[in-house]
Amino acid sequence: MSQSATALSQLASDFRGSLRGLASTVSLLTTEKGGERFGMVATAVMPVTLQPPALVVGVNCSASIHDAIAECGWFAVNLLAKQHEVVSRHFTANSRSERFAVGNWADLVVASSPEIRMPVLTDAAAMICCRVREIIPYGTHDLFLSTVEQVTSTPNSEPLLYCNGSFGSFNSPP
Repeated sequence: MSQSATALSQLASDFRGSLRGLASTVSLLTTEKGGERFGMVATAVMPVTLQPPALVVGVNCSASIHDAIAECGWFAVNLLAKQHEVVSRHFTANSRSERFAVGNWADLVVASSPEIRMPVLTDAAAMICCRVREIIPYGTHDLFLSTVEQVTSTPNSEPLLYCNGSFGSFNSPP
């Protein structure tokens, strides 16, 4: 039995509201295509396996970064630390061409593919460079199933979290 459009709309609204209580590490997905940088704030980042190292990210098909990732086949996940709230807010509030104006950005050469350069936030809690292996369409988003090709992390960083419409952090006891 199918649900009416109104019921589906209400279900989507209820689901979105319930997800506000799901605390997530704030990440910036970044890529470079044709000399242009693309980026977006993301919380839909999930590790898949350690053998081989892999993760999946969900990207709305209408996002400016979507086609760039799909076409170049590479992206970086920059896991933000507590001090990056201003960078996250800047990314959200500005157009693609202005997003990289705040923060310490550099082009990371991917060791396994030296022709690939990914824009990374140099002081991020972690920078994870990924190669897309499969694109799985689902509703308004595509899931990019990707192998991890390179990782750099900053020990003892306090992650920047997002929950209930607010930023926060979690620092485990020593």
